[in-house]
This record gives sequence, structure tokens and C-alpha cells, in this order.
Amino acid sequence: MNIEAKSITDGYLKPGTCVSNDGLDGFVRKIAAHADRPGEDIIFRLDKGQASGAILDTIEELGTGYVAKAKLTSTIMGRVSRIKKWGSIGNVHFAANFKLRLSGWSNARRFTVIERNLPPARPNGQMLLFDMLEGHLMSGHVHMCLKILSKYSVSYAIGFLKGKSAVRIHRWILGSKKLTGLNFWARGYYVGTVGLDESVVRQYIRNQEKHAQQMQLDLK
Repeated sequence: MNIEAKSITDGYLKPGTCVSNDGLDGFVRKIAAHADRPGEDIIFRLDKGQASGAILDTIEELGTGYVAKAKLTSTIMGRVSRIKKWGSIGNVHFAANFKLRLSGWSNARRFTVIERNLPPARPNGQMLLFDMLEGHLMSGHVHMCLKILSKYSVSYAIGFLKGKSAVRIHRWILGSKKLTGLNFWARGYYVGTVGLDESVVRQYIRNQEKHAQQMQLDLK
């Protein structure tokens, strides 16, 4: 910003605020009139809440550029959710463009959305709480072979696993919004240590359904 434009800004804005004495429209027109130089482009940066239809119409009327932040309203989020094609602009960043006309706008304008996707990472390559080495769900019980981090007790790990899985089952699978007073797992559990027989235990867990069917045939 040149010295003349800076003097206009200092005299036009109230100290400590971003509200001009003559309104935002007058401020934009004043800056555009005095800051224009041959071979230079004027670009206004608007924060959230300032990109009204009237001020954007004024900026476009003056032939200057602008970049504006937009609040993520339900209308914008709905349009973003329908984006089919994203372009990579880095290792974890993706961008997409679309046009949308918001309430109070005279015409549709271009939006640019940048999304950041980070792969889930474990600190220092360590497991967070436990690793499930093997698991198989039956109709009345579940067998698992877990590798629990040494600083956590078995009871804490099992309580965490049962609590989090029960919430997810009730909320996301059964569609229940009320979670208080509901139960899914039985109160007790059996825990045994695994040593040299780990491969045998894991094979049994993996094939326990076949073992159960064989036992039923033997009982008949």
C-alpha cells in the first residue's frame, strides 16, 4: 500500500475498529480511487461477515479484485459435500472450485475449498492403548488376542474397549440417541496370558466357529 493510500486508511477508519466513518462502501470507493496505479492491481481482502452482496457488487463495479472468507453455512457445506473432483495441491492438501449464489447476492460467485487430509499417525510408532492381534465375534461371545501397552492395566484396557464399542453399537449401528442406562456387554470377562502358545491360541480364535460347529455335531 502506498503512502497516499495508507493516509486514507488511517483517516478513514476509526481507531481500534474496522468500521469506516462513511461505511464500507465509501471506504472501498475511496481506496480504489486514490490507490490506483498503472500496471498494478487492487485486491481487497474481506474477512467473514464482510462479503455482503452490496459490497461485492461495488468491488466488481470498480473493476478491482477481491478475496473473501466465507462462513461454513449449511448451504455451503451442502455444496461442498457434492464435490466429485478434487485436485491435489500438495502431499495432504486438495482443492476444488464451484460457483454458488448466496442469499442477498445478485449473481453466483466462485468458491475455492481447500481440504487437508492427514493420515492417522501413532506417536513415535507406538500403539495407543492396545493392538488387536486376533479377534472373532460369535453370537454369544467374542474372543480376542490383545497386545496391551505395559503402562495400562488389563482391567483398564478391557473397560475402555467395552465402553467405546458399546457406545458405537448403540449410536451408529442401532441408531439410539439415548445412551444412559443402556447395556450391551456382560459385566464379567475372562483374561488369560499368552506365551509360547500364542500361535495356537490365535489359530483357535480364528477358527473357533468351526470348532463350535464340530462340537455341536459331536453332541448329536
